[in-house]
Amino acid sequence: MAKSHISILEYYERLQIEYIIYELRLKIYPSSKDKAKFREILEFKQQKIFDISDKNDLINMFESKQKRQEIESKVYNEFGNPTDITKKDKYFYYFLNTDFSYKGEGVKLSSYNLDDGTAVIQYKDDTTEMVDINFIRRIL
Repeated sequence: MAKSHISILEYYERLQIEYIIYELRLKIYPSSKDKAKFREILEFKQQKIFDISDKNDLINMFESKQKRQEIESKVYNEFGNPTDITKKDKYFYYFLNTDFSYKGEGVKLSSYNLDDGTAVIQYKDDTTEMVDINFIRRIL
């Protein structure tokens, strides 16, 4: 079986993307056991990112706001929702009855359907509306 090799630069970019994903997981997973594991992973990835950036004189997302935005744009779409996350991540991101923003207002997520890209949101006055899931964003 052939091994897949990636360059240090590709590994470095991937580490930063994974760091952003684990930051998201830390915010959306409710289990303290999961959160502890994610903190350990974040610490490891941050150290590796600094090691590679220091050794190779590279800009990293911790020291450059522009670099952070560049990395985040690979994780979040133009609506601010994560892309390419696992099924379990989606379950916790779109957890029912959690807070989302929609057109500047805080709403609750009542239901969703990833297959057709719709969500039912509930306003503070208990009225509901079906919306495009891309237009809601989890409040983290």
